[in-house]
Amino acid sequence: MIQGMRDSVYDQFRKSFIGSPELLVYLDAKFGDEDRGDFNELLESIDESEFSARAWIEALIIFEDWLQEKSLDLSIADQIAYICCSVESVRAGGSLEYLPTVVTEMLEQYGCANAVKRSTED
Repeated sequence: MIQGMRDSVYDQFRKSFIGSPELLVYLDAKFGDEDRGDFNELLESIDESEFSARAWIEALIIFEDWLQEKSLDLSIADQIAYICCSVESVRAGGSLEYLPTVVTEMLEQYGCANAVKRSTED
C-alpha cells in the first residue's frame, strides 16, 4: 500500500514534466527506482523552498553536469542538501534569483568540498 502511494506521487510529479523530455530522462534516471528515499527528500526540499519543482530539477541537472565536467561524484542526497544550502544563502541575502543560476554561481564560487574524484574503473 505505501509503495503504491509513493509510486502514485512519483507518477503525478512526473506528469508535470511531460513536455520536457530532458527533465523526464533525468528524473527517471535519478529517482525512478524502487527506493524513493531520495525522491521523498527532494519533495520535502521543494516544499520548503520558494522555488518550483522544475527549477529544482534544472538545478540538479546543472549540478550533475558540473560534477561530470570535474570528474567528481556526489550522491543525489548530498546534491539536494547542497541545493538546500544554496536556497538558504539566497534567503539570507533577501533576493530570490532563478535557482539554477544560484547553484551555478555557488559551484563556481565555492565548489563542492564533499564531492570525491570519480573512480577511473567505471
